[in-house]
Amino acid sequence: MSKTTVKKYKWHADGCNTELTADEVLIKLGPIFCGVMKTMNECDGDIWMSDYQKLMGLFWNLHRNDLDESSTTDQCVSR
Repeated sequence: MSKTTVKKYKWHADGCNTELTADEVLIKLGPIFCGVMKTMNECDGDIWMSDYQKLMGLFWNLHRNDLDESSTTDQCVSR
């Protein structure tokens, strides 16, 4: 029987650098993203600065993994 490898993604949050599976990443993303979206819905599109910081934290976690995959181009962030 061949061994299957599970792809791991880097996760940097709360001073912790770890690697997670896709399922584990989704479990981390869900509560953060849904909480921010709930606030936006309740505030007619406005968001708190703390919620903005949470979204940016998610962005950078995803972006770092994207850079690791294709380290030649950076399409999401202009320099």
